[in-house]
Amino acid sequence: MIKYAILVLSCDKYESCWKAFFTLLNKYWESHPKVYLVTESKTCEYCDTINVNSNIWSERFLKALREIKEEYVLTMLDDFFIRDYVDVDRINEIEFDNNTICYNFELEYREPALRLNGWDIQKNNQVYLNSCQPTLWCKKKLTERLYNSLNPQEWELQNIDSRYIHFINNQDFIIDIGYRHQDLSIGWGITRGKLSRECRDFLESEGLLNEIVDYYRLL
Repeated sequence: MIKYAILVLSCDKYESCWKAFFTLLNKYWESHPKVYLVTESKTCEYCDTINVNSNIWSERFLKALREIKEEYVLTMLDDFFIRDYVDVDRINEIEFDNNTICYNFELEYREPALRLNGWDIQKNNQVYLNSCQPTLWCKKKLTERLYNSLNPQEWELQNIDSRYIHFINNQDFIIDIGYRHQDLSIGWGITRGKLSRECRDFLESEGLLNEIVDYYRLL
């Protein structure tokens, strides 16, 4: 079993997400590893904070990775509100070799290069090899991907010609963050500054809606 940390990619303006995010993380993954959150200047009371005074998302991401001592890192965004108990056993079974860069927990939705038991290998030379979905990365290899001034969408939509293997989940949810509970065309989590209807209903059921509803319009 590899040792890894969780890195939550955030920013000061999304501070209102933090209490709901960590309440759900602690509820549905009680034994989770050490967590860091990167943001510009504010301090997160729920985990270790890494401050990077930059408005460039990829720069904050890269500098945060350099602050983390663990060799592997599970990356998540601050509006990934966990819906159900995390499949810790699946995560604990993950192994890396020198050719592997990541295990993407998102459910496979495109034709893979190779189908395997539990994980598929993604095709090379395509977008979304850089993924903001919950992904367990080799930190050293991940830093090689953060060389430009990019926002999350730009980072994901690069066409990557990679020498590394990218695994993607072909079974059930590992971390259920809600992105398959409704049509993606209408968004999930916080989309363009609006809280999705499905996310609103879920947070209300968890008693957490009032923590963020004042900050975001509803879809």
